[in-house]
Amino acid sequence: MSELYGSNDLKRRLLISAVVGTILVSINQGPAVFLARQGGLDTLVWVLMNYIVPFSVASTSAIMANRAHLRESLQRR
Repeated sequence: MSELYGSNDLKRRLLISAVVGTILVSINQGPAVFLARQGGLDTLVWVLMNYIVPFSVASTSAIMANRAHLRESLQRR
């Protein structure tokens, strides 16, 4: 579980999620958000998913990279 919450990795994943999520929101829900159209709960769910998915992908990638690095270090011994 510590693989998920390293402070530098967490900051990096949050930054990636913020940048990519904002781009996805502007593409996918742009009119509903920026033109203040009534979107309701479904729009809110899609907006949140646009941030959760990049965070999940970045987290999975970080975990896989950390594990690969650990495996390499153990094999060198």
